[in-house]
Amino acid sequence: MDANGNGVVEPTPGEGGAFTLYAHSQYLAAMGALTDENLAATAAAPTTEATSGAPAATQTPAPSPTPAATATPGPAIITYRNFDIVPAETTIKAGTRVVFVIKDSLHQPYNFTPPNVFEAPPDLGDGQTITFTFNEPGTVTLLCGYHSRMQATLIVTP
Repeated sequence: MDANGNGVVEPTPGEGGAFTLYAHSQYLAAMGALTDENLAATAAAPTTEATSGAPAATQTPAPSPTPAATATPGPAIITYRNFDIVPAETTIKAGTRVVFVIKDSLHQPYNFTPPNVFEAPPDLGDGQTITFTFNEPGTVTLLCGYHSRMQATLIVTP
């Protein structure tokens, strides 16, 4: 309802309805959030302070090597949390069970690309889990039925 007559239903008391609430919650979800690992790395980052009038020397840190994906003996754990799927890439052997752990808000893990098509039931909330066994080799794009920006890769090896 446009309570103040300005031609716009705004997220203000007396005006914003369910549609406005939904739209603004999606804006917030699109911003993303830091994972616990990112927060820990940020807090542990060394700082350099100049102790004299001269600027502090800076060094360019060497890039850390990216670990190669390794097959998980199973079951593999994939967590849907903070509008992110963790880890972003997982490698498993065909026949491995994957446990999807749901944290914070509602999530719905799914993949519609053959051969490993699956869809978890809707309305999985904080603390719930769902298990799926991936039997066919291939690359699976993991998605969330509630948050279109959530995406991760699952590589199923023979």
